[in-house]
Amino acid sequence: MAVSTSIWHDDNAIVGVPQVGAEVDIHQKDSTPKFAIGTIFRRSDGAEFRYSHFGAVCSKAGLLVSQDFSESGTTLIDNIIVAPASCTKPGGETINPGDIGSRYVQAKLGGATQDEYAGGYFCVLDGTGESFTYRIRGNTAAGTPTTGQCWIEFYEPIVIALDATSDIAIVGNKYANLESANAGTDEVIAGVTCTPITDTTSVYAWVQTKGRVAVLQDASVAQTGSACYVSIATAGACTRNLNLPSIHNKQSVIVGYMITPGASTEWSLIELNV
Repeated sequence: MAVSTSIWHDDNAIVGVPQVGAEVDIHQKDSTPKFAIGTIFRRSDGAEFRYSHFGAVCSKAGLLVSQDFSESGTTLIDNIIVAPASCTKPGGETINPGDIGSRYVQAKLGGATQDEYAGGYFCVLDGTGESFTYRIRGNTAAGTPTTGQCWIEFYEPIVIALDATSDIAIVGNKYANLESANAGTDEVIAGVTCTPITDTTSVYAWVQTKGRVAVLQDASVAQTGSACYVSIATAGACTRNLNLPSIHNKQSVIVGYMITPGASTEWSLIELNV
């Protein structure tokens, strides 16, 4: 698993935008995090950047990257929430996990590792408590409080009590565990690499999310002014809309607009907006 337990997630604080653009080296790479994951800064030209964690090699600058969802969360799952009346309270807590006002839920996630879901989001998609999303502060490893179960801690208190009928999904921080984007699997774009990532052992670096930047182009080059989409053919690349019904749904993610087309399978200058 590429998820790093050393990722520095902020404490759900409301933060401002640093006004020190000239002092930030967007090409730097760090082996330990220097900022909280997702930290944003905006240059005076309107370009924006986010501090991110990488979980796979991205061999060039100018690659579209996305979180690896398979390693950062879960699909829709049901019958994993332990009813509050059957839960064990964490030390010092007076409210059962899953009850209104608690910041904990007890879940049947037998493969969970310590803080695997920290910084992510716990979404109730159906059943009791549906429609609410809670940000995850951390989680215990499976086995605490009991075999095959873990506690998940939220930043916010639970609004509607959760139980076994609560169908949930977990997704990680958008800027953690990044890899080259692939349409149809990992295509919720976090940004564009500012520097090559050649090591997957706790690598932290900036990605650009807005502004003018060179991005890898696949063999289908968009015209000036046309929308650029996530490529279905080349990982980390953008493409023009091929307008083929069989792949249309996989080309629904617009990442920006073409300014200066480059050669096929080389880099093009686009107006990025993700």
